Amino acid sequence: MKYVEPIEFPGMEEVINNLDYYKDKLINESIIVFRNANLTYEEQSYLHKAMGEYFGWYTYVRDQKVDRYIENHETRKLVNLSNGDDVMVPWHMEFPEYQTSILAGTWNMMKFTTDSENGKTYFLDSGLLYTLLPEEWQDFLSNSLIEVIYRKDLKPYSPIAQHWITKQPVVRLMLPEKDETLYSLVSYNGQPATIEQRELFNEIFVWICDYVKNNDENRIVHRWQQGDLLFSDIFKLMHAVTGGFSPEDREFIGIWGYSGSDIGR
Repeated sequence: MKYVEPIEFPGMEEVINNLDYYKDKLINESIIVFRNANLTYEEQSYLHKAMGEYFGWYTYVRDQKVDRYIENHETRKLVNLSNGDDVMVPWHMEFPEYQTSILAGTWNMMKFTTDSENGKTYFLDSGLLYTLLPEEWQDFLSNSLIEVIYRKDLKPYSPIAQHWITKQPVVRLMLPEKDETLYSLVSYNGQPATIEQRELFNEIFVWICDYVKNNDENRIVHRWQQGDLLFSDIFKLMHAVTGGFSPEDREFIGIWGYSGSDIGR
């Protein structure tokens, strides 16, 4: 496992004056964490928009305010029941099936009163994951279209996409919480999928799920502190959250950066 190395927050002006450095850091490491940032929502919104204008993501504004969500995971069944090494929020990606992709996330930890070994965030670079696949699997997924079984209103999409900056291939798949079936292979090379091709897709999908959940060799771990501000290349980062905390212990404000001004699906 690799642990994120936070940067002591240098101040808003210093960050904005060095966006080329931080863009390179996001490309190379996928995550930037500023320690002791302690930003207000308004300051977080300002910095998120400034970085988005430079990095290439769009910030959604609702009612003249940057759209946000507040998360303490109180709806999770395992909150208060799991420990700091148990995965409480299962591994997932942020809506890879949407036509308007979520490219980046900004998470502002407003309250964190538990031990830093609790409530950790795990990440895995799905661009790196692509390179671990056999070449024939890479080719198969790149030429496949899949549909989301639980959302029939969405168009089929490719499970492999080009990264929004580097243009390198990235695996774009949601992972199941248990053993439910999420996807069906629609076509391969422009032709309707055969039974054998669907079986191959299922084999690859099972391998991917097993690797992400059970192999920690390439896992990235962030141990939170109150006041942390985390920027993530969420387009390619699969992620999960560990337990060991109560909703009263841990709460952050999240803002998404999108691939375009049209927040359609």
